[in-house]
Amino acid sequence: MIVIARILCIALIFIFVSCRGTTMKETPIHFNPNMDDVERLDPQSKNPATYFDGDTTVLIIPNGASMLPLVEGTVPRDNDFSKFDEKKWYRDMGRNVDGTFIRDVSEHYTIDEKFIMRGKERYDISCSPCHGLTGDGKGIVTSSKFSWNKNALPANLHTIDKDSMNYDGYIYQVISEGYGSMLPYKDISVEDRWRIVSYIRALTYGNREGN
Repeated sequence: MIVIARILCIALIFIFVSCRGTTMKETPIHFNPNMDDVERLDPQSKNPATYFDGDTTVLIIPNGASMLPLVEGTVPRDNDFSKFDEKKWYRDMGRNVDGTFIRDVSEHYTIDEKFIMRGKERYDISCSPCHGLTGDGKGIVTSSKFSWNKNALPANLHTIDKDSMNYDGYIYQVISEGYGSMLPYKDISVEDRWRIVSYIRALTYGNREGN
């Protein structure tokens, strides 16, 4: 037991001395490198990394570049003019190519019952709390249970008139960018925003017919 105790004591002393933290000229042994010494590659630089295929040395990137080409269809790039759809780019902002607001959503989509009912579903979820289920601007947030600013009530969508600047593209832009106290709803997909616009138009039409 005495011999074992002495050996353990010597081992502890050796470990303590070896970890004293003084500098050494020799390169220390790195038991777990964890990619610490991997070279950094600058954009558009050469990549010398290789691997062995039998007796042949092969570049990991065939052209020896540091940047891999993007896989088609995985990353949207608006500056890829080889596939740039100018009309779609403007449509996604609610505008025509000349910068004016799109007057009617039907210029870009086929408006049918399925299209409008999807818009109703999205409207009921995202818009009705403020604008009301019928679009009259009297949603639940305007009730006495909420501390709503009575001087800034939600818009009554029945008052929207296509003969004014409130074209479909303008309504789409308000949904996308927000207006006044209304926050933007860009988390709603582009297509669903247009569907909501179509449903708002259905509410407007129904109100005119009711009067």
